[in-house]
Amino acid sequence: MKAEEAFAKKYLEGQGYQHIIYEPDGQTSPDFSICDRIAVEVRRLNYNRVIRGEVRGVEQDAIPLKRSFEHALSSYGPPDTGQSWFVSYECVGEFPPVLKKGSEKWEQMHRELRAALNSFLSGDWNGCDLDLSCGLRLSIFPASSPHQSKFLMGMTSDSDTGVLLFPELERNIDICIEDKSKTHEKQSGKSNVKFGKYDEWWLLLVDCIGSGFLNRDECKQLAGAVRPRIPWSKIVVVDWRTGRSFVCQ
Repeated sequence: MKAEEAFAKKYLEGQGYQHIIYEPDGQTSPDFSICDRIAVEVRRLNYNRVIRGEVRGVEQDAIPLKRSFEHALSSYGPPDTGQSWFVSYECVGEFPPVLKKGSEKWEQMHRELRAALNSFLSGDWNGCDLDLSCGLRLSIFPASSPHQSKFLMGMTSDSDTGVLLFPELERNIDICIEDKSKTHEKQSGKSNVKFGKYDEWWLLLVDCIGSGFLNRDECKQLAGAVRPRIPWSKIVVVDWRTGRSFVCQ
């Protein structure tokens, strides 16, 4: 059971629903059934973008970017002057990129990062933020005490996640519902999915963005902004931090 599914089960139990069964028809839809009458599908509500028609969670690209960046910094070894430096980056434009090890974008990012760090070490850095053509904006500042590494990972910021909460929630709710609806439609032709067995299909979105931080008026506005969607009889957004929910449909 995935983390979001475990959370969804706990939420449904907390709402007083009885006879909740996980994967009632095996490893296929739905994720849960309630009283053998209601089918419940679960999806993480996360930051997404659509690339050539494919929905990609931002973390799919942000995590390998951060790991690759950290690896490049660690290659410089320990400080040779007793001074360590924090290197921060901000993603600019359509970042984080779709990074695949060995790809041209991967190699470009490493080349430009190494060139920038070498420029800093040689004294050519003018102290301002540096924009790399690969889509990163670098800033370097001194650590208050020496560390085992010359360069350390500082703060990171992604342009896709550094936006106002309300419109980002609205945009990603729409993406996630549409993505799950398309999956549901594709599965309709599979014999192992028993669509006719259930009177209703619900969609439960486990919010990893932050609907729990919205006030009551914002929740009402956001719920009203989501149009009804077939095949879902009910769509619920539940914030995983607070357990707070609001019905979008």
